Amino acid sequence: MDCEGSRTGASSKRARARQMTEREWTRSFNERASWSDLGSSLWRRCWRRFRTGLVIIIVIGIVVVVVIVPVCSFTAMAIAVVILLLLWRRRRQRLLLLIFGLLPTMIDQTGEQGRVTCCR
Repeated sequence: MDCEGSRTGASSKRARARQMTEREWTRSFNERASWSDLGSSLWRRCWRRFRTGLVIIIVIGIVVVVVIVPVCSFTAMAIAVVILLLLWRRRRQRLLLLIFGLLPTMIDQTGEQGRVTCCR
């Protein structure tokens, strides 16, 4: 009997504590939030997404112009895909390491005139 009573007592205390935190959260949210706040936060989120998309499009353009056009090979396409995948996961340090690691390879593939032999 004692075990049963203590179990239900503990679970009801947890349930009451959970309800209190939900109530407190709703109250604090209602006190803080107004229509102007919600609108400005929505605008900030939209602007952040737009800015991120713009940066990704610019980086894709740079990758296409710098990597795919001069190298014009399947490896360049693979390199671009890997860079885009790294961008998609937002691993900027890995992206920079990959770019700086591939730069010597790209420079070695270019001839004296700055073109790769497959593009002549």
